[in-house]
Amino acid sequence: DNDGFMSNAGVVITDEGVVVLDALGTPSLAYLLLSKIREVTDKPVVKVISTHYHADHIYWLQVFKEQGAEIIAPSGAKDYLAADSAEARLKERRESLFPWVDGNTYLVKPDRYVSDKTQITLGGIDFVLTSLGSTHSNGDITIEVVQENVLFSGDLIFEGRVPFAAGSDVKHWIENLSKLDAKKYKVIIP
Repeated sequence: DNDGFMSNAGVVITDEGVVVLDALGTPSLAYLLLSKIREVTDKPVVKVISTHYHADHIYWLQVFKEQGAEIIAPSGAKDYLAADSAEARLKERRESLFPWVDGNTYLVKPDRYVSDKTQITLGGIDFVLTSLGSTHSNGDITIEVVQENVLFSGDLIFEGRVPFAAGSDVKHWIENLSKLDAKKYKVIIP
């Protein structure tokens, strides 16, 4: 119904380039996002951080990878990519989301995996990636943009829809939600 547009993405422009946080579900949405980025800056997209590897968050990665961006993802992405279900889901999406996902859409292996709390600094902006382990997916992370006091929660939090829980560790998910200090942030982006 939404042409694959089922998740939020964020963009942080730093002095050294653009960081895209989380993702969209199709290459065409990635091109649309890139066109919106180009309306405000000509700086290259240098890093893309995906909170987890699920279909609605990864089929856009190829657009930024092809432009030279470093792809960063939780270590659980390895498990997702190694599973037969990843190719099966892509095949299904090539049918259900055609023409937005098609024969030219492919799975992207991250350049860097995160398994612990990790800080990345680019252009004076600090990004803290917190590994949640297997929660909503095989591996999830949240991304804090420190100077802005903003948290990208990935699919740890859903807004306005029932959470997708197939294959998740619901007990661990609830534990991670319980540990989240929501008052700490100016904004949480689900």
